[in-house]
Amino acid sequence: MIFSVYLNASERLFYTADSLYVSNNYKQSIETYNKILNKGLESSELYYNLALCYFKTEKFQDSKSYFQKSLILNPNSEDAKHKIIICNSKLNINKKPKLFYKIWNDKAISFFSIFTWSFLSLLFILTSILIVIYKLIRKHKNNYTLLIPLILFSLVFYFFNVNLSNKQQDIFKAQTTKIIKE
Repeated sequence: MIFSVYLNASERLFYTADSLYVSNNYKQSIETYNKILNKGLESSELYYNLALCYFKTEKFQDSKSYFQKSLILNPNSEDAKHKIIICNSKLNINKKPKLFYKIWNDKAISFFSIFTWSFLSLLFILTSILIVIYKLIRKHKNNYTLLIPLILFSLVFYFFNVNLSNKQQDIFKAQTTKIIKE
C-alpha cells in the first residue's frame, strides 16, 4: 500500500512536470523532473522529457546527456538519436568519417545482441574443447583441421561480444509514462 501511494505521488509529479513543459515553464519542469529522479525512479520517458526541457533552455550538453540516458533504457528511440545529432550540431561536435572496415565491423556487431554473441562464443569454445578431449581419448592423429576454424570463430565471436558491450558502455559515459512530442 505504501509503495502504491509513493508511485502515485511520483506519477502526479510527472504529470505536473509535463504540464509545466506544455506551458513553457521549462526551468520549473526541470526541477520537477529532477525531484522524480531524486526519489530513485527513472525511465526512458523521464530522461527524454528532461532532455527536451534542457534543449528548450539551450543547455545542449545537459540535453545530450539525458537523451543518451534515455537511449540506454530505450535503444530503439529514433527521436532520441535524432536529438543527440541536433545537440552535437549545436555544440559544434562534428563526427569524423569512419573507415570502411569500421563500418563493416559495426554492421557485423549489430547483427546479434550481446547475449547471442556470448552464447556463440561459448558454444564454439566448448565445441573446441570437446573435440580436443575426443581426439585425446580416441588417440587420433593430430589432425586439427576442424579445430582451427572453431577456435578462430570463437575468437571472432568473442571480439564482437566485447566490442558491442564497449559501445553500449560508451553511450552511458556521458551522464511507463508518456513522452512529450514536439
